[in-house]
Amino acid sequence: MVYKYDFLIIGSGVAGMSYALKVARAHKGKVCMICKTSLDEANTSFAQGGVASVTNLEVDNFDKHIQDTMIAGDYISDYKAVKQ
Repeated sequence: MVYKYDFLIIGSGVAGMSYALKVARAHKGKVCMICKTSLDEANTSFAQGGVASVTNLEVDNFDKHIQDTMIAGDYISDYKAVKQ
Protein backbone atom coordinates (compact mmCIF):
# COMPACT_ATOMS: atom_id res chain seq x y z
CA MET A 1 0.00 0.00 0.00
CA VAL A 2 1.31 3.44 -0.93
CA TYR A 3 0.47 6.53 1.09
CA LYS A 4 0.78 10.01 -0.36
CA TYR A 5 1.29 13.14 1.71
CA ASP A 6 2.05 16.75 0.93
CA PHE A 7 4.05 17.33 4.13
CA LEU A 8 6.31 15.04 6.14
CA ILE A 9 7.05 16.23 9.66
CA ILE A 10 9.74 14.40 11.61
CA GLY A 11 9.31 14.70 15.36
CA SER A 12 6.31 15.42 17.55
CA GLY A 13 7.79 18.19 19.67
CA VAL A 14 6.40 21.67 19.90
CA ALA A 15 7.94 22.74 16.58
CA GLY A 16 6.59 19.76 14.66
CA MET A 17 3.16 19.95 16.26
CA SER A 18 2.93 23.71 15.66
CA TYR A 19 3.79 23.31 12.00
CA ALA A 20 1.35 20.42 11.56
CA LEU A 21 -1.42 22.52 13.10
CA LYS A 22 -0.55 25.50 10.89
CA VAL A 23 -0.67 23.37 7.74
CA ALA A 24 -3.92 21.68 8.79
CA ARG A 25 -5.64 24.97 9.59
CA ALA A 26 -4.57 26.42 6.24
CA HIS A 27 -5.89 23.34 4.37
CA LYS A 28 -2.61 23.12 2.46
CA GLY A 29 -2.55 19.34 2.14
CA LYS A 30 -2.16 16.00 3.86
CA VAL A 31 0.31 15.81 6.73
CA CYS A 32 2.28 12.80 7.93
CA MET A 33 4.10 13.05 11.25
CA ILE A 34 6.61 10.42 12.31
CA CYS A 35 8.46 10.12 15.60
CA LYS A 36 10.62 7.68 17.54
CA THR A 37 7.91 6.58 19.97
CA SER A 38 4.34 7.76 20.44
CA LEU A 39 3.25 11.30 19.57
CA ASP A 40 2.93 12.30 23.23
CA GLU A 41 6.47 11.28 24.21
CA ALA A 42 8.40 14.15 22.65
CA ASN A 43 11.13 15.82 24.68
CA THR A 44 9.03 18.98 24.73
CA SER A 45 6.49 17.22 26.95
CA PHE A 46 9.25 16.51 29.48
CA ALA A 47 10.43 20.14 29.66
CA GLN A 48 8.30 20.78 32.78
CA GLY A 49 7.10 24.15 31.60
CA GLY A 50 10.33 25.98 31.06
CA VAL A 51 14.04 26.11 30.52
CA ALA A 52 16.33 26.11 33.52
CA SER A 53 19.33 28.42 33.76
CA VAL A 54 21.60 30.08 36.29
CA THR A 55 20.87 33.80 36.31
CA ASN A 56 21.83 34.97 39.80
CA LEU A 57 25.06 33.59 41.23
CA GLU A 58 24.25 35.03 44.67
CA VAL A 59 21.46 32.48 45.17
CA ASP A 60 22.26 29.83 42.57
CA ASN A 61 25.26 28.06 41.08
CA PHE A 62 26.12 25.76 38.22
CA ASP A 63 26.47 22.66 40.41
CA LYS A 64 22.85 23.11 41.61
CA HIS A 65 21.76 23.64 38.02
CA ILE A 66 23.49 20.44 36.91
CA GLN A 67 21.89 18.52 39.78
CA ASP A 68 18.43 19.92 38.98
CA THR A 69 18.86 18.98 35.32
CA MET A 70 19.91 15.43 36.21
CA ILE A 71 16.90 15.05 38.53
CA ALA A 72 14.50 16.41 35.89
CA GLY A 73 15.97 13.93 33.40
CA ASP A 74 15.47 11.04 35.85
CA TYR A 75 19.26 10.55 35.85
CA ILE A 76 19.28 9.20 32.29
CA SER A 77 20.74 12.41 30.84
CA ASP A 78 24.34 12.30 29.69
CA TYR A 79 26.20 13.91 32.60
CA LYS A 80 29.00 15.22 30.37
CA ALA A 81 26.47 16.87 28.04
CA VAL A 82 24.57 18.39 30.97
CA LYS A 83 27.80 19.74 32.47
CA GLN A 84 28.74 21.49 29.20
